[in-house]
Amino acid sequence: MLFFLCNSFSIMVFFTYATIYTNKKFMNPSNINYSITGNMVAPGVMVMLFSAFFIFYAQNSFIKFRKKEFGLFMVLGMTNKNIQRMMIIENGLIAIFSSQLFTYL
Repeated sequence: MLFFLCNSFSIMVFFTYATIYTNKKFMNPSNINYSITGNMVAPGVMVMLFSAFFIFYAQNSFIKFRKKEFGLFMVLGMTNKNIQRMMIIENGLIAIFSSQLFTYL
């Protein structure tokens, strides 16, 4: 649940900046002062880099936290390929649900 919330929050912040940056009325220099619209690029890039770093860091942290669980799965007969497939499916579902959660808010 914590991993889902961390990813959801970072995706929410990224989509907030991406929505503002792609808004044609807001980015139009004739409507809004250029110093305001021009200053949207740097925070957008920083949010994108932070989101990528944060998701990567959270993924590694939660994998380390689940090492005992993976060890138990391997004792019960799962292979590394099965565990990788399970992790890909879990992360794919988390990505889909976290992006869909904030598109409706």
